[in-house]
Amino acid sequence: MELEPELLLQEARENVEAAQSYRRELDQRLQGLREARRQIKESASQTRDVLKQHFNDLKGTLGKLLDERLVTLLQEVDTIEQETIKPLDDCQKLIEHGVNTAEDLVQEGEIAILGGVGEQKEKLWSFTKKALHIQLDRVETVGQPDRRDSIGVCAERQNGCDSLQRDQAVCISTNGAVFVNGKEMTNQLPAVTSGSTVTFDIEAVTLGSTNNNEGGNFKLRVTISSNNREVVFDWLLDQSCGSLYFGCSFFYPGWKVLVF
Repeated sequence: MELEPELLLQEARENVEAAQSYRRELDQRLQGLREARRQIKESASQTRDVLKQHFNDLKGTLGKLLDERLVTLLQEVDTIEQETIKPLDDCQKLIEHGVNTAEDLVQEGEIAILGGVGEQKEKLWSFTKKALHIQLDRVETVGQPDRRDSIGVCAERQNGCDSLQRDQAVCISTNGAVFVNGKEMTNQLPAVTSGSTVTFDIEAVTLGSTNNNEGGNFKLRVTISSNNREVVFDWLLDQSCGSLYFGCSFFYPGWKVLVF
């Protein structure tokens, strides 16, 4: 049964209106999506700017702190260098004074000798008398460091000990000998001198009890490095320790230690 033309026209109009309404609804949804996308991009951009600024501020702060720390360490190294070199400068001045004294004495003696005994007797006598009163050997030798001078790590904090070469401690003496719990190892490192860098690297190997023949129930793997050489050994302790302490003991004066 065919519809009347008026009914067909009315139905067509209704369909057009429905399609227009649907299109307007879809357009609104698209507009909402575009707005959401814009907000997301704007938020992401703002977040990027905030992060960049934050990390730039952090880099500036950390860079300033590192620069200040570097300046402090360099100043400490300069101070140690100056204090270490000062005795050498004093010794050099003393030697140069001795050299000048010896040169003057040699020249005066040669003149006195060339004159002969008869004509220059008085000058020879004056020279001999002066030579007897001039102390030619004026330069004091630099004494050898004490064998007990050492730096190291200990498991117990004991300020009253004479040396780190004792039980519950590992250390390197200034002559390069390595001591573990007071016993000297066969392996030896180069002597510690002015400007030397000594590194202690320690890590736990076993926790709990070990073989009784090993004499300990707590084992640490220790690496001591000095002047491009190193020794590695296991350090056995009677019991576990919560902290390790850096220590140094010097009987010979003049040592300066920078710890970092």
